[in-house]
Amino acid sequence: MAVLGCGSNVSLGTDPKDLRLTDEMLWVASPGDAPSPSEGRGVALAADGVFGVMVGYVTVLDALQRPERDAYVTAFDAAGTFLWSRTFDLADRADEAVSALVTAEHESVVGGSTTDADGVRRGWIRKFSRHGDLLWEELEPSGGNEIVNDLALGSAGEIIAVGYVNSFQTGKDVWIWTYDLLTGKAGWGDFYDGASHGDDEAVNVAAWNSGNTWAAGYQQTTPGAGKELMSIEWTASGTRTGVRPLTPQASISGVSGLALNETNGDYLVCGTRALFDRRSAAVIYRRDNSGAEVWERTYEGENAESNVAGGCTFSAGDTLVVGTEAAQETARQLFIARYDSLGQRLWLRRPAGLTSGNAVSVGPDGSAYVAGSDTAGRATLTRFRP
Repeated sequence: MAVLGCGSNVSLGTDPKDLRLTDEMLWVASPGDAPSPSEGRGVALAADGVFGVMVGYVTVLDALQRPERDAYVTAFDAAGTFLWSRTFDLADRADEAVSALVTAEHESVVGGSTTDADGVRRGWIRKFSRHGDLLWEELEPSGGNEIVNDLALGSAGEIIAVGYVNSFQTGKDVWIWTYDLLTGKAGWGDFYDGASHGDDEAVNVAAWNSGNTWAAGYQQTTPGAGKELMSIEWTASGTRTGVRPLTPQASISGVSGLALNETNGDYLVCGTRALFDRRSAAVIYRRDNSGAEVWERTYEGENAESNVAGGCTFSAGDTLVVGTEAAQETARQLFIARYDSLGQRLWLRRPAGLTSGNAVSVGPDGSAYVAGSDTAGRATLTRFRP
């Protein structure tokens, strides 16, 4: 595996003072060598808020001048300066990083997938030092055609990865596995194939301080039918304790975020709901620890066209959700909204020049870091004021 890009501790020279800056934002930045098109797909912060990473993909030309995607991870500080960047091209076809986590020591773990010339997708996990050195990697983490959708750090310091595995007999099956943070050695794992043997997928994962792990995703209760939002819980030793349907069948078309509130046990799941006339709406569900509804909100955008939730998280008891709305038939627009504990929307921001919001992470001061893209087709990282 070749690790390309800038050397360790090399700044990409991005000036965080951008013309797109408004009073709502502290800074907007793009990696200085990020070509177009590129996209920010995930963002993660260290607990101290002074170091973080953004992950996604960049589009490059191969030896035959054909466009292909390379995965990347780039580190940044709280001022919006990019510290180092790494890109990787595993299959000479399509590589993408979708999730990351950052430790207290400013080490980062990145998960994604690669697609080979035959169209077969395979997952991978890579760990980097605080200076961008590759420490270890796991390809096809448990040995068989898994796709990595999300990562979390467990209460015992282990890495938790979720996604799906392709099965010729049962379609997609939920896949979860744990790994030693220091060595990458695999721990416990589990597969889940729903009762109807349709497509089942874990999209997001979060860990309780108690040691239990939650994943949010979807299942098909009838093969070939619509998707039913669900959550799955495992104990610290990997025992699956239950699968909990959260919405009626066929009521969602995608899942994009999961967050846990350790204070009261509530959790958030956000996603996308299909509407009439090929439109869609972003949806946010808040549930208590028994699965009972606290509130549910739908955002159809300023023009009631296609709207997709990119991610959600808790912030001082409130809820933050980011996503992408279709401002016109072809134009896209980033949105970020804040809701209080009762589900009342406190504010909505739609900054000009930013076209997608794919993930959000909150710093210790309450500011929100959003990964996405701009009108030039470049990956962007935006820090919004609390």
